[in-house]
Amino acid sequence: KVVAQKGVYYNNLKTGVWELNDKEGKIRKTEEYGKPGRVSKTYLYVYANGNPQKINQDLVAYFIKKGETRTSIMLKNGNRLEATESLIKILEWVDMLEFLRVTPNLYAASSCIKGYKDIDATTVKVNLKPALDYEVEAQDNDAMFIRSLFNTEVPKE
Repeated sequence: KVVAQKGVYYNNLKTGVWELNDKEGKIRKTEEYGKPGRVSKTYLYVYANGNPQKINQDLVAYFIKKGETRTSIMLKNGNRLEATESLIKILEWVDMLEFLRVTPNLYAASSCIKGYKDIDATTVKVNLKPALDYEVEAQDNDAMFIRSLFNTEVPKE
């Protein structure tokens, strides 16, 4: 039997370190609760050739699809990690409130999206930091969402 989550409750709130596992029993995520019920740190576990790599989610800048079974993970300090598993599998464990789809192959930490430049009505060039070694263009709904991040106009009644 595979245990999906393991940790301790205090007054019906999660406390301490919680471990989350996938259906094969592989560790995928740990959450540290500094105060009961409040996550203070999240660590992701991505696999390279079957070996887990523990990553502080707050340090991740981008998840980049590099093929059906390869994903590159760029950290905010510019370092890269390579995982031998699909982007889709990794994204199952990522806090999607912190990461946004920029293109179908690139998910960025919201803090790393610094702006955009309109190319046309359906496409924007996205300003990312740390910069990638190629230009990133978001299209259609992705472009509309990127624009909305920086739209500070108050709606009219």
